[in-house]
Amino acid sequence: MKIGVDLDDVLGEFMPRMLAFHNEKYGTKFGNRDVGHVHALFELISDTEEEAIAKMELFYKSDYFSDLPPVKGAKENLRKIKDAGHKLVCITGRPSHLKDLTVGWIKEHFEDIIEEVHFADSVVHAHGWSKGEMCKRLGIHHHIDDFLAFAQNCAENGISVFLLDRPWNRNVELDINIKRVFSWDEISLDLIKLNRLERNYD
Repeated sequence: MKIGVDLDDVLGEFMPRMLAFHNEKYGTKFGNRDVGHVHALFELISDTEEEAIAKMELFYKSDYFSDLPPVKGAKENLRKIKDAGHKLVCITGRPSHLKDLTVGWIKEHFEDIIEEVHFADSVVHAHGWSKGEMCKRLGIHHHIDDFLAFAQNCAENGISVFLLDRPWNRNVELDINIKRVFSWDEISLDLIKLNRLERNYD
């Protein structure tokens, strides 16, 4: 099966590093739990969207971003998933101007595991497709994400989703095609089990 994998806060520890960068540069004391939903990050770090975008661009140019550590258990469990016969594809919502840095980071941490990298941001602008439509066109069977809106969109396009639990995606009723998971161990166990069931069925 073809598995879609989001990048930030699924493969790499984006939010903790962004907040650590902000705390050091601006003297704040923010943590993950201060981000009640993904869009609340902009509201947390600035009063205006323009200033928030400017701060994000500074973050992208910092070592906090380029040295993003992988999420705990991601590499080991993705290796298990790949070894079970799945094809792994990264689908990220990052701006396309970060392509070279992003592809380099994936090669450094997930070389020979992640087979393709797709930038949903550029596809949305070029074709008007949503992330869910993009996943569907790529033939994704299951997708792993932390962003609730993307998870819901994938589910609406008939793709089953593993929603990696984060403070910004809690306290909501989930679509039947979305399963909340709490670790990469849980994700790999489920996907390997599904692969065995499908092989037995065939």
